[in-house]
Amino acid sequence: MLSIALGLIILSAALIIFITGHKSYLMQQGSSDLQDNANFGLNYIVHDIRFANLNNPRSSINDTLNLGGVVISQANVPVQDGLSSDYLSKSVTGPSAVTEGSGSSLKSDVLVIQYKPVVAGVDCEGSEIKPDGSMVIQRYFLREDSNAESTEPSKLALVCDAGRYIENKKMDGLGLNSQVIMKRVEYFRVLLEVVNLSQQTRFMDIATYNAQSVKPRIVAVSIGVLARSPSSVGAYKNNNNLDQYKVLDKTVKVNSNTNSTRYIRQVITQHVALRNGLGDREQDVNEK
Repeated sequence: MLSIALGLIILSAALIIFITGHKSYLMQQGSSDLQDNANFGLNYIVHDIRFANLNNPRSSINDTLNLGGVVISQANVPVQDGLSSDYLSKSVTGPSAVTEGSGSSLKSDVLVIQYKPVVAGVDCEGSEIKPDGSMVIQRYFLREDSNAESTEPSKLALVCDAGRYIENKKMDGLGLNSQVIMKRVEYFRVLLEVVNLSQQTRFMDIATYNAQSVKPRIVAVSIGVLARSPSSVGAYKNNNNLDQYKVLDKTVKVNSNTNSTRYIRQVITQHVALRNGLGDREQDVNEK
């Protein structure tokens, strides 16, 4: 009896150590996968956003700038038959896996940029681009990832859709495909940093920008994502606000219930100065 009792104590201790070690491994593995995914994805997007407005003879970016680096309105994209409003930068229009802090559903943003390349390279879909005078336009948004596991709480990914056009001619490629840039993104938020004629700066989302009677100049873009680990790290009995996060200006809450499976989630943000939209260039005389 004594031997059995001692054996059970030792077995229980070993089991506790094993469970603790396994949970620690899952946490470390989840954090590592999340960091790798986030760092690669965000760095890739930031690299491309810095190209916005490249080779434009005007530096001021607003809703009327022809070939403007941040695509806010159809006036920014001079193509035959116009550009569908589906391919403009927008606030709270795409899917997400979150609600606002108040509990109401919240959608993600869409960011569209464009530039004229000066050297050969590839766009965000991996297609070759050449300095042949054509414009490259790239749209970043969330969509369902067809390769996501069926057991995942949400199947959204941050993707990029790329197209080409020559001024006043037809658009090619936009809306046909999209490449996953960052997996397991549950919310995507975009803010514009703007400066008025008095050199005062502020941040506003795209909807607020569009509501301005006089559109200020866009000088930078802030992007924020709520990313999730690929695998579960166990379950928790009480939420205790563990599923509430601040993504730029929005407080969001993950759509999860009590006693749900727990994942590691992290908010990652980047602020990108539009270096091709700073300073003055020769055609800026009509700047708002």
